Amino acid sequence: MSKRALWVIIFLLFAAAVSLIMFHGMPTPTVVIPHSAQTSVSSSTMYESALSAPGSSTQAVSLSDLVTVTSPARGANVSGGTLKAFGSAPRGWFFEAQFPVMVRALDNSVIDRATAQAQGDWMNESPVPFIVAVQISTTYHGPATLVFLKDNPSGLPQNDDSVEVPIVIK
Repeated sequence: MSKRALWVIIFLLFAAAVSLIMFHGMPTPTVVIPHSAQTSVSSSTMYESALSAPGSSTQAVSLSDLVTVTSPARGANVSGGTLKAFGSAPRGWFFEAQFPVMVRALDNSVIDRATAQAQGDWMNESPVPFIVAVQISTTYHGPATLVFLKDNPSGLPQNDDSVEVPIVIK
């Protein structure tokens, strides 16, 4: 056997060993991040997020935990007409700087749909501010839910995620 063939075999064995260690090594602990006081999570889509501390390992974090809705507050009384909502979301929530939003009535029927727009560089590592204006029917009154949906161009159900904010339409 030639020296070159021997080195190729050694390299392949080393690569296989590294692969086994990386993919079948110690289990990764889950980071628990408390939900914002203004949001609730309706699904458990997970993604891998490398922590910024030196020497830290990759942790599983629910993407919806990183969405913050600053307005309207949970349980807010809102009037029919245009409802503006503000907040921030991680870049994985957006596709082409936007994501869908809807308002659902108590019976789960959709009152209206709109598209939230990023208000900055949606491809950066920091949370990105967003704004959305939703038209709410003046004929509906009562409890409703403002639903912020992770944009999912793949259409795969495992990539769905959402954050819900209960509101009351006056």
